[in-house]
Amino acid sequence: MVDEHGRIERKRHVPDVVERENARAPRAARVPAAAPSAAETGPIDPLTPDAVDVGYWGRLDTGHRKILLLTVAASVAALLLVAGGLWFVLTPREEPGTGPPPHPSAIPTEPPTSTAEATSSASGTAPVEPTAVPAPAAPAGRAPVIAYRAGGAIWVSGQRGANARTVYASASGVFSLSPDGLTLAAIDGGSGNLSLIDVGSGAVLAIGQAVPSRPDWAADSSFLVYVRSTGQVTDVVTVRRNGTGQRVVAQGEFARLTPDGIALVVIPAGSLGTQPLSFVALAGGQRKFGPAGAPYSAVAPSSGGTFFGTYGFGTDATGVRPATVGFVRYDGKGLRTLVSRPAGGERVSFTDMCLSPDGRWLLYCETGDDGYSRVYSVPVDGGTPVSLTPRLDGYPLRFSADGTELFLVEGNAVQGEPTRVSAIRPDGGGHRIVVEGGGF
Repeated sequence: MVDEHGRIERKRHVPDVVERENARAPRAARVPAAAPSAAETGPIDPLTPDAVDVGYWGRLDTGHRKILLLTVAASVAALLLVAGGLWFVLTPREEPGTGPPPHPSAIPTEPPTSTAEATSSASGTAPVEPTAVPAPAAPAGRAPVIAYRAGGAIWVSGQRGANARTVYASASGVFSLSPDGLTLAAIDGGSGNLSLIDVGSGAVLAIGQAVPSRPDWAADSSFLVYVRSTGQVTDVVTVRRNGTGQRVVAQGEFARLTPDGIALVVIPAGSLGTQPLSFVALAGGQRKFGPAGAPYSAVAPSSGGTFFGTYGFGTDATGVRPATVGFVRYDGKGLRTLVSRPAGGERVSFTDMCLSPDGRWLLYCETGDDGYSRVYSVPVDGGTPVSLTPRLDGYPLRFSADGTELFLVEGNAVQGEPTRVSAIRPDGGGHRIVVEGGGF
């Protein structure tokens, strides 16, 4: 048959389907090609529905249902797989430890998650930064790890206290972790010997006798500076992280590297205000600078000059000469005072000074007898000091990898107080507890 468009039209009839079914079905079950007559079947009851043939059409509908169910199951599995991948990628995690796992009974306790987050400022008034704000990227060579003492050993962990592991057995003494977090420098409180410990393997390199003053690492972690005393002479010594290349570069009782690692600022030994500071180039040569009448207690070199602190004793026209914090350029000019007297009284000294990695803040401690130590910060251009530990004694450890937080120990163990490792921003905000029981 041809339709109005000139196309051959073929109509499908029910008998065609019946013939196909008969070809498939057993001979006994074949359906007659033509419908039976009324005489053969009797009168038709209009109320009785016709019998439904579920052969071909039923199988066709069952096949469609199976395909639909398989498609839905595959879609659900794909969605679960994608969701799991997104969770794995977006969930923050600490760096895994590379050393041997610590003994479970010796792991310092950590605070619950709610207290480990930023809680409040040290004074309780500064706003808390929203946790959704991304942190700045870590400068090259700075690892997101910290070191602290607990249970007669020095531990290394992530910046939130996770993955803690013991690195070196040490009940007392000073220590300093390299910026890249791979080597620990520790001066034992009993023997007075300096050792370099590989954080990953625990291998120990014995360096020799050292004054119990925290060693200072170069920014690239390739070498460090320490002080040793041999008889009547106090030497400033550099040594590579592999224990080789020990070299005496100056005489003095305290030294700190410049940010570029090419020079030192040295406090002369036994000066107590009778000698100026020394600028010592590691390639050779040195010069004196700074006021000669200041009993220097600490220095924090910058690129153009050094910040310094003084001891709080001696007399002036009014009686007691208080400690001060000042700055002087390496050419001896530009002398200025940042802190004219300590907040904790006239008998304390300024110690443990360091610059924030961005160079905007100077951190220092007011220290006195019986472990008294309060941590402060002040803008390098001048301003009002900010108390970072107003209720507890504090002892700085190091800055975070991105330079936004200072890690410190809170609590005076000398007076029997419990201690903990905390973190806080230099402006006094974002205080959080990292490890309960951690000390220095």
